[in-house]
Amino acid sequence: MRITMQSIHYNILTNLNKITTDMNRLNNQISSGKQLATISDDPVKLVSALGLRSNLTQITSYQENLKFGDKTITAAENSLTQMKNLALRAKTLAIQQVNATVTPENRASAAEEARHLWEQSIFLGNSQVNGKYVFGGYRTTGYTAAEPAPFVADKVDGYRINGNSIAVTNQFLTSTVDNTTIAAGDLAINGTTTGAITTGAATNGLFMEKAFNAKTVIEATDPAVIVNLTTLYGGVAVAADTLDGSVTDFDFDLNGVNITVTIPDGTAQAGVATLIATAVNVVKDLTGVEAVIGDGATNGGALNAIVFANMQKGDESAITVVINDPGSPGDADLGFANFSETADIDNNTGEISLSSAMSFTLTSPNDPDDTILTNLGLDGGAKGFADVAGDGTLRYGSALAAGDLTINGTAIAATANDGLSTLYADASAAAKAKAINDLAETTGVTADITPVYHTAGGSVIAGTLRSGDLVINGEDIFDGTPVATNPNPATVIAQDTDNIIINAINAKSGSTGIVATRDSNGIITLAAKDGRNLHIQTSANGENITRLNSAAADTPASAVYFGTIQLASNDQFFVETTPVGIAPTLYEPGLEALGLSGGAVFTGESKDVVNDGQLQVVTIQKQDGNVRYAGDQAHDLAVKVGKESTLEVSKNGKAAVSDTGIFSTLKQFEDALLGQKFSTVTGVYQATDITATLDSGNTGLEQQFKSFANGAIAITVTDHSYYPPRDFTMDVGVDTAADSPSAIAAKINGIPGMIAAWNSDGALKLETSDPERYSFTYNDTSGFLDMSGITYDQMQIQTIDKTIADLDTVMDNLTTQISDFGARANRIIVQQQIYSKLELSTKESLSEKEDTDIAKALMEFKGKQTAYEAALAVAAKTMQLSLVDFLR
Repeated sequence: MRITMQSIHYNILTNLNKITTDMNRLNNQISSGKQLATISDDPVKLVSALGLRSNLTQITSYQENLKFGDKTITAAENSLTQMKNLALRAKTLAIQQVNATVTPENRASAAEEARHLWEQSIFLGNSQVNGKYVFGGYRTTGYTAAEPAPFVADKVDGYRINGNSIAVTNQFLTSTVDNTTIAAGDLAINGTTTGAITTGAATNGLFMEKAFNAKTVIEATDPAVIVNLTTLYGGVAVAADTLDGSVTDFDFDLNGVNITVTIPDGTAQAGVATLIATAVNVVKDLTGVEAVIGDGATNGGALNAIVFANMQKGDESAITVVINDPGSPGDADLGFANFSETADIDNNTGEISLSSAMSFTLTSPNDPDDTILTNLGLDGGAKGFADVAGDGTLRYGSALAAGDLTINGTAIAATANDGLSTLYADASAAAKAKAINDLAETTGVTADITPVYHTAGGSVIAGTLRSGDLVINGEDIFDGTPVATNPNPATVIAQDTDNIIINAINAKSGSTGIVATRDSNGIITLAAKDGRNLHIQTSANGENITRLNSAAADTPASAVYFGTIQLASNDQFFVETTPVGIAPTLYEPGLEALGLSGGAVFTGESKDVVNDGQLQVVTIQKQDGNVRYAGDQAHDLAVKVGKESTLEVSKNGKAAVSDTGIFSTLKQFEDALLGQKFSTVTGVYQATDITATLDSGNTGLEQQFKSFANGAIAITVTDHSYYPPRDFTMDVGVDTAADSPSAIAAKINGIPGMIAAWNSDGALKLETSDPERYSFTYNDTSGFLDMSGITYDQMQIQTIDKTIADLDTVMDNLTTQISDFGARANRIIVQQQIYSKLELSTKESLSEKEDTDIAKALMEFKGKQTAYEAALAVAAKTMQLSLVDFLR
């Protein structure tokens, strides 16, 4: 094959260029120290090198994270160690101040240092590293003016809102029926339709037969709903007195109470009726029966007849009359003979009184308005709970129904029987709290109970209490069992200074769940010890004497009182209900059941609009002396040390700091030194006989140069769950002739939020029912607490003693936390060592992939240089050849 000169020249240039390129590559490798400059240099090696570089970048990032973690742990250890030193200083100070010889001025001065220790502990809790809070959990930054740091002084933890008082509910829903028949299926009780409720002819204006039929049908439909009638008996018209020169005397017993009536000579028929009715009504507080003069048209009695009716609506008990002296024949006549009548189809007021152990609902399935309720006298709204006029529905009892309430988007179930209350047990604070707490894990919102307490409307007056005069939560207080504490009858003196009433109530507190006390003016207060309802039934006589239902004079009453609840959450939360009614008459049933309706004025939440059915709890409440944790208490601070792995370097502040008790204990110490916010004290003197009266000299508390005196112990209980805190003050009267140490303790024990008892050593212990929520102070003019060994100095000493023990616990807790951070530091060191070795090996691998082997490159370059020079020489000779050389 013939090769042209052009081909020879091309091949020479190509080979020279290749050698030149190789020499250039080798020169770059030698001068840069890197053997890879472009992908084409060595694609396989370059991909490996890029992977190694990425790994090295990640390793460097992880090492930086570990350095930050190391600094964070060091800062946390230092902060906790300094907090421990603060606690140690506080303990040293407490040991100095616990001495009884220390003056109040000295303790007040020491309180300043205690406050500084508290403030320093908060400052240490807010330590930072590189602008990030050590104890913030995941929330290392991003704080606000309202929450400027993880630990905020004088603010409440989380978010909370207190429900207001729930309206008092009468035991009975009472109404007067009309003369219209209610067809079968037109009325439903708790969702079950009733049979027909027929009517009958009116008896002197009252539809007694329909009332009786309504009772029969409703109770047959739902036995849980009780329908009571009210007993009524009407005699015939009285007779006028004959003008014969002599008076007429009547004598009869009404329900065991004797009544005498003198009719002046010649008194007309209407006058006779007036005198008899007046005589009956003079003693109505004792008989429970009221008399009116029949009008023949509206009140169930014939014209000028005496009409007897039980005063308490829903009282079906018998009205019994025994005639002792019927007067002279031919003169004035009573219009009635001996009788004993209970409520029945012919002897009732034409009213029905509904009640139940649970809340109940009346509806009219076939009528969208109040037509059927009108037939029962229950129309027009405002007769039940969130009762709207014209909607055909009436709910009685403030229970939560299904669909009434959602919290954070989760529907709260209908409340159920609390197992404690005797009436409307699904409307109690206990029932509502349980319904909410059952879903607390889902909603993040919990409910706490504030037990019900109720203070009488006036002082106890002198009188006699009998069985049935006072019933509390279904227990007849003066039923004679046991006779020593619950006599029947019981003679009561003014202001109950001999404690007959409160001792009787407290004797049955085991079954009622209610304790009683009275102040120095003889005003009784009843308090529940849990979330149950308080049901008070008083006869007219019982109400007159005790004033427990604050009813009008000579008026029986039966009312149910409710506790309240407090909602709380770590985060802001949202409560919602569906408003019912038509503006301007609107109700918020779910919120109303919790005492949270009415808008911002009642809830304290500035964004709460009246009757919109929504409540956002977003306000951070103040609480003096508390330290709010605003960090992320759900997570601990961690740094990334791998693609899928992290390493915890700090605990969240709640677990690492707050839960050690450092803040609360230092604040408790300051309060003790200042003589405030006491929650417990035990007397240092021992009683030998707590049942002996104070003036007997046998209590064992007597001291030389001291004596008991008639006076009062005024105790103020402060509820710190509100801001400003709410005070409840009650003064317990002390009568040395009537009171014993046991009786006084019982009266103090009846104050809401207080517990008082004599221990087995004979010492009196006072404490609040919830030390974190309540504190108390007192003022004693009787000397009783002083002689029991309870003084403000003792309260300070005992609280400081407790603080010393608590500080030991705090230091132990802090030591545990410091040790935990030490273990974290060790893990950091181990991880740092791992990454140091990994970094070195990765760099070595990367160097193998991308760094130039200088010796090898020089040898290769030398070879290329020799080849290049030889190629040039050969090329030069080849280039000199011409056509003549080929022709030869």
